[in-house]
Amino acid sequence: MIVKEKLNLSIMVPRISMKIKQDLSIKRIDQLELENAQLHALLQKQIDINQSKTVFLAKVSHDLRSPLTNIQLSASLIEHYYKYMNEEKIFGHLGKIKDAVSNFVVILNNYLLTEQDQKVDEDQFTG
Repeated sequence: MIVKEKLNLSIMVPRISMKIKQDLSIKRIDQLELENAQLHALLQKQIDINQSKTVFLAKVSHDLRSPLTNIQLSASLIEHYYKYMNEEKIFGHLGKIKDAVSNFVVILNNYLLTEQDQKVDEDQFTG
């Protein structure tokens, strides 16, 4: 008797027609395709940002080497040849060191400002 009641209950469960199932499946597939396209676009945007960062960092790295090389060269010349240099040459090399440090600071500040701008762009991208 109990078994029959269970059977009757399972028979009474409404069934979804095949057409409705197909329609729901098609809608879900369309939704997934749209989400996939959106994710692909976001991924491509992220790839572009990363490539831009790589190029930017390579350029900054190159730009920072020049003032550092000038500082190192002038400091080495003063260190090794100060006995043979007159005051004018020593101050000339010290001036080159100061100029190179100023250039370094300008490049570094430009880098930091650009990095902050990129961070704002990324926040807008991810937010």
